[in-house]
Amino acid sequence: DLTLAYALKWRRLDIEPFVDHYNYPRQADSPATEMAGVTLTYPVGAVNVFTRQAWDIGEYGGASFADFGASAEKELGGKLSGKASLGLGAGSRNFNLTYLGLRKGALNHAGAELELTYRFGKGCFLRPHTEASGLLDSDLRGQVETPDLMSGGIALGWEF
Repeated sequence: DLTLAYALKWRRLDIEPFVDHYNYPRQADSPATEMAGVTLTYPVGAVNVFTRQAWDIGEYGGASFADFGASAEKELGGKLSGKASLGLGAGSRNFNLTYLGLRKGALNHAGAELELTYRFGKGCFLRPHTEASGLLDSDLRGQVETPDLMSGGIALGWEF
């Protein structure tokens, strides 16, 4: 997958337009496609409220998805910080038909994420993270083998 994004700020609102390209090698029934959209984030006290709206501009025109939620970040020491977020996601009828096989728009899922970031050196970081999500709509849950997912990992990176 490939993402092109640009971040800007207008007053207190963070605006990030993006284009995502998804490629599914050796999956004949899943052609490559592109999504375009925008992420908007606005601070409300110690919490950031966000939405991410995305529309398929490639193979699956008319498919769209929207996330809504809130996140909070906290410095836990000189080099350590934490972030937690909760959110809901909704898929259009075309999105759910394309990706889940059900011709129905719905409030698709609820999710939670947790991450810790340890910064070291010049711009280097280590970030363990975990995420859990579950499909909310009973019809959508019946379309998939595993309607509740949990994942995690460790990211090692360098910001410049």
